[in-house]
Amino acid sequence: MREAIMELMAASISDMTGVPFSEITEHTLFSDLGMKSVNYSQLMVELENEYEAELSYMEFHRKKTIGEAVSYVEELLEE
Repeated sequence: MREAIMELMAASISDMTGVPFSEITEHTLFSDLGMKSVNYSQLMVELENEYEAELSYMEFHRKKTIGEAVSYVEELLEE
């Protein structure tokens, strides 16, 4: 599950920011990607649609790395 979430997030972020997919890892900082609030919202919508889950914008936005965000989504899906 973790790999699928990571792959979806990396592909979406790459499309939004132009950062190559191969350069986005679990250790990548959101702050290094130049993401704006609208990008976080778009990413959340994609995740919510894919996994039929409801994410908290504030909780998601607090995550500093891609890996932290993946863990957050993974934990929600396990509930």
